[in-house]
Amino acid sequence: MKFLKTDFNESQFESANSAIAKYREDFRMRSGGFALPEVQLTEIYKLNKPLKKIQSQILISLPVCNQERIIHGILTQLLINISIESTLVITIDYCLDDSETVIRDVIENFDGQSCISEILLLKSQGDLFESTCENLALAVTEADFFLSMQADIYFTDPKFLNIALAGFDQESSLLAIGSRAVFPISAPSKFKVSYISYKVLSKGFNWLTSQLLGVVFLFPRLFMNSYFGDISSPPKNRLRFSETQSQRIYPGAYLIRGPILWRTKFLRELGGNDDVSFFMGGDERKLCLRGAADHGLFVAYLPSQCFTNLWTGTSHKAHLRSKETAIAFEERVKLCDKYRVLEESRLLQQASDQLNKLPNYITINT
Repeated sequence: MKFLKTDFNESQFESANSAIAKYREDFRMRSGGFALPEVQLTEIYKLNKPLKKIQSQILISLPVCNQERIIHGILTQLLINISIESTLVITIDYCLDDSETVIRDVIENFDGQSCISEILLLKSQGDLFESTCENLALAVTEADFFLSMQADIYFTDPKFLNIALAGFDQESSLLAIGSRAVFPISAPSKFKVSYISYKVLSKGFNWLTSQLLGVVFLFPRLFMNSYFGDISSPPKNRLRFSETQSQRIYPGAYLIRGPILWRTKFLRELGGNDDVSFFMGGDERKLCLRGAADHGLFVAYLPSQCFTNLWTGTSHKAHLRSKETAIAFEERVKLCDKYRVLEESRLLQQASDQLNKLPNYITINT
């Protein structure tokens, strides 16, 4: 099966670009007058499936900035390994390299099976950054779940979405599931003998297996108040976990991107990403804590084989910007500093009672 461009006169273009314009105006109001760069929906591709149209369950956001070296492999893995009917929104976030050419080449030359039935290309005339890109994706289309992706994540685990969706069916208060790690409400005492022994044993064992086998293992979770998740450093080593662990989700205070699957209904109720105050990260942390503190929701980590090569991360490097865009970037930083209100002490305090009631892990029935 191949992806085909749709007629440029379709009403979907008008509707999407109208939603983008409305969002840019909303951002201007929330930020006290800051204008986001021009953004437009430029292309829609649809997979020529010989089946009746099925409503997408998942909306995938993939912001791309200057990733021409790896985006071919990233996008190909995504098209192949997404296992649930989905719509993909790719935001070409002011790329100054050939990322856009590579993206179009992958889409237009794809010939195979995919559960991504529709691809929308958005293109910006200046830096947006991930938080705003994700909010724009939410503005232009609908789905029950929202998958936050990055252009340096290799989505190589087809089982992740199926197990995650089963988790959402099983737990009605579940806001999001991440495949990278879950963070605690508070750190354990550094002087607790059992905790020290656990850390020394796990670190020592994984150092040895990393050197000998090129893998690190997901040790059993013994402490709710400690970081738990993927500690691998690809390509040097990769994470290994048991079949039992792959059927469990591990609750915690907040997640980090890597990818994260959100329940869209709750995500919209929380107002989406706070891209005025957290345009370069931290927005997912605030969403998780607000969900627990204000709505009684929780998030959890699900082990997966998705990974990021630490040497090829997404880049908004200064040397790839013109003088004008460098000035615009500094203005966005000033805006972030002006409006950022972390509220972490309040959120953590209000969330602690809810989160402390959660179990160490929840087994998912699939």
